[in-house]
Amino acid sequence: MKNVIKHSALALAVTAALGTATVNAAETSTAVRGTIQTVAGQSVNNATITFLHVPSGSVKEVTVNEEGAYRARGLRVGGPYMVTIASEGFQGKVYENVYLELNDILDLSAKLETSSSIEKITVTGSANFFANSGSSSVFTSDDIAKAATVSRDLKDIVRSNPLAVVDASGTQLSVAGSNPKYNSLTVDGVGVNDTFGLNSNGYPAQRPPVSLNAVDQVSIEFAPFNARAAKFSGGTINVVTKSGTNELSGSVFYERVPFNGSATDEQSFNRREGEYETVEFDKDSLENEEMTFGAALGGALIQDELFFFASYEEWEKDVPVTFNPATLAGHNLSTGQVQSVIDALQNTYGISDSMGAAPAPDSDKKLLVKLDWNINDDHRADLTYSTQENSAARNYTNSDGTVNLASNAWSQDSDTEILTGHLFSDWNADFSTEFNFAYKDYVQASNTASDLGEINVRLDGGTVVAGQDENRHGNELSNETLSFGFHGLYLVGDLEYKFGLEVENVENYNLYARHASGTWTFDSLEDFENKVPASIAYDNAFTNDMQDLAFSVESTQYALYGEVNTEIMDDVMLTAGVRYERLSVKDEPTLNQNYLNEYGVDNQENLDGSDIFLPRVGLEWTVNDDLTVRGGVGRFSGGMPLVWVSNAYTNDGVTLISSTEDAQNAVIADPSQVMFDQVPQTLQDSLVPGNGNTNTIAKGFEMPSDWRYQVSADYTFDLPVLGDNFQWFTEFTFVERENSAYWIDEARVDSGERIGNERIVYENRWDNRDRYDLQLTNIDKGGYSRILTTALNKKWDNGVSLNMSYTNQNIDEVNPGTSSTATSNFQYEVTTNRNNPEMGRAYYEIEHRFVLNLGYDTEFFEGYETSFNLFYERKSGRPFSWTLGLYNDRDFGDQSRFYRAGTYLPELPTGPDDANFDFSRVSYEETYALMEAAGVTQYAGGVIPKYVGNQPWTTNMDLTITQELPGFAEGHKGQLYFIIDNFANLLNDDWGKIYNMNFPQQPLFDLETNDQGQYQLQNRFGGVNTNNYDNFEVEQSSWSMKVGVKYSF
Repeated sequence: MKNVIKHSALALAVTAALGTATVNAAETSTAVRGTIQTVAGQSVNNATITFLHVPSGSVKEVTVNEEGAYRARGLRVGGPYMVTIASEGFQGKVYENVYLELNDILDLSAKLETSSSIEKITVTGSANFFANSGSSSVFTSDDIAKAATVSRDLKDIVRSNPLAVVDASGTQLSVAGSNPKYNSLTVDGVGVNDTFGLNSNGYPAQRPPVSLNAVDQVSIEFAPFNARAAKFSGGTINVVTKSGTNELSGSVFYERVPFNGSATDEQSFNRREGEYETVEFDKDSLENEEMTFGAALGGALIQDELFFFASYEEWEKDVPVTFNPATLAGHNLSTGQVQSVIDALQNTYGISDSMGAAPAPDSDKKLLVKLDWNINDDHRADLTYSTQENSAARNYTNSDGTVNLASNAWSQDSDTEILTGHLFSDWNADFSTEFNFAYKDYVQASNTASDLGEINVRLDGGTVVAGQDENRHGNELSNETLSFGFHGLYLVGDLEYKFGLEVENVENYNLYARHASGTWTFDSLEDFENKVPASIAYDNAFTNDMQDLAFSVESTQYALYGEVNTEIMDDVMLTAGVRYERLSVKDEPTLNQNYLNEYGVDNQENLDGSDIFLPRVGLEWTVNDDLTVRGGVGRFSGGMPLVWVSNAYTNDGVTLISSTEDAQNAVIADPSQVMFDQVPQTLQDSLVPGNGNTNTIAKGFEMPSDWRYQVSADYTFDLPVLGDNFQWFTEFTFVERENSAYWIDEARVDSGERIGNERIVYENRWDNRDRYDLQLTNIDKGGYSRILTTALNKKWDNGVSLNMSYTNQNIDEVNPGTSSTATSNFQYEVTTNRNNPEMGRAYYEIEHRFVLNLGYDTEFFEGYETSFNLFYERKSGRPFSWTLGLYNDRDFGDQSRFYRAGTYLPELPTGPDDANFDFSRVSYEETYALMEAAGVTQYAGGVIPKYVGNQPWTTNMDLTITQELPGFAEGHKGQLYFIIDNFANLLNDDWGKIYNMNFPQQPLFDLETNDQGQYQLQNRFGGVNTNNYDNFEVEQSSWSMKVGVKYSF
């Protein structure tokens, strides 16, 4: 932190070096360190430094050691603090208005004159100039209050970081081009990210786990080179909640979204007609009622000693629906058609159902209560309890080809409880400790509207669906986490030793029983009325008890770390440390004897005993008052979704069984067995322990990790006319991925046959050609990242502030691991040959990104602040791949589970005489014209590399306007604020539109081969499309305005 110091006494010059060094992302407090010397440079070994947290009266007093060094740890973030340096026989110093930030160790050193007087120094510029510049950012409560928090989400805050990219929906956060699943989120030191790995937003629920009203500071980091940082391979976000003070204070707020615009898609492409169309969405169809209210209260239970803080927030948002359930206007099916199915369900099966209604609003409720206790000058403790209840509607009629009856609806509901505590202790001038504990209990359930099996009735124009969704017949998730940590700091001369022990125990439970209540399909209304199903699917444990399919595993992770910090030469700080982690797992997958017989190894690998060393080194060189250079190298690991491990337990090839084809045919042929309230006994009796498809973990699987190398420079300079103290930041990061996760199919055997130059045709080692054995394994080198960031910061005295940055990403990887299942991660990897790792451009790479944060604070009315804050982002689109379209194609030896996945990279002809191609379906001229339209002619004679295409650039502009208002009593204030989402679209209807791809693969040709092993390329089914988009984000392409009121006292 670099502060502007104002001298309030005419004294001799004071030397105070205020610098920054990164600390662990999961810490909840901050620290100050320094050295006290005489003007001649000798140590002052009897100095006392006192830190007074003015709002709470909290006092921490430390003394220097024999070398004059000190360290004050466990301090609250924020401020203001008054820092007093006193030593007998020397001039004392008092620093006022000092603010401390998360992840910033304040280096406060001083040189004392021989005197009995006191010099007062007021810190008039407490903001960290480089707090939002590169891979590390810190945002204070003031930053949060003024930000354009469109969704009241933590992502609305951290997106200002140059490396933090949020997708158009506001759901996924990718840090430095990494998989969003690899991020870590902690609140007051407790990990609250999506432990299991099913949610795309990275949270356990559909909303963030903490109210912004309760957040004191939030930080985001990508490469903190200290040994305590852990459990992420992406970025790490750390939230510290607010605390009470001696003054009773609080706030209430209410906000809603009463205004929105329309949207026009002028680039809608009809592939069948090969023409562009214009589709309009009026503002009434985009109206989406959203409401949030909340309150916070904090104060002292015992003055200067015991404090409380409490926060509550409730959110509700209507679920946008495309079709009115009462009229089905614009749907492919009519209300009469749907009613005929409802009547048949009642008359033939005795089951009542209805068209259903608009789904209940999504909702979220959050409560947080925190206690802070100043036990004495040497010990401080805190205790925080929080709870969250979340509900999100699912399976309502929102597709023009499907009508979901009332019985088919379900909601994803979750409850989260967290309890955390810290004890900070100073035992003497050289030794301090932190003890913490955390408990988290998370439960998620799919609450269905009925207990029936799923019923699908196909009609002219679409399908009517009733009963439980096939994926919700058994779907539960819970995890319980208990962790303890001990962290120590020991000063020996000018050497600072840090060390710690962490233990985390996790109990996980997951039940997924697809088709366990039966899934029925009828090809017509007549068949439905006559009990003649086209198919019936029943999958379950061979015991017919779905609980036997559950994944229930307890694991414990142990971690030790040690670190040393020292000044190795004048103005050069060294941080060096190592972290060791080891995993213990109690349970293992069920033994599959058939797998053991075939492969010679069992299927029971569970990662028990997995361990890893994580060394890290960081340097910081303060070249002069204006220039600081930093560098570091370190290994990072963590964040791998638990669901990847659970696949081996839930797909052991023995327990989960499908009913036999003979049993299914017998039920289909017997109308008396067509029932939806229970599974026919014939199907249940057909389940026996099997020899089915497996998911396994490779023996000796290594935990994936990254080696991160980084160098950066902070430079402060003046510009004539424009002002002083501009801050320029530049950073380069290189990442090397090691032991990356990769999925192979062990059942595949290279037949020796080739199609074209490079395409392998596989055979199956089993008699069943559809059998697969997917294994989670490692590849030595999983990719590289080269990331350059540069940023400029400036705050003028007239209230204008500027933060702007540019980031360039150049990232290679093999498999992004975007899915929760082994089957999806295997089949949707874009590749030339499955089972062969192929490096290419990364799935989440954003090649170019410009970010501008522009603020203006003024007082149009004396004493009442008016704030304008603009967030602007312009970025290139994510990559996409040209692929081959597949439909039931076994040409390359794929099993039926995979032979529809259009993720194979196309091989292109060298010319009209290429012997690998048969142009009888599509001529070479037509083929080349399509290659030209796609911009891939340079790859002729080879395979188009993965993800060479770019989706369209996007622009995001959000504006917040805040006006303070008089309160009803002295010290009270009101606030009126407006948050305009997609402000650019409000300015011009043609701006702020977002086009992208639902899935980043665009089939260029459909696959076909002939008997001679030649490619017979054919035009894509449904029409050719060489556009770099297939989706128009309707809601995100129109503006909306949130209006809020807040009252603070």
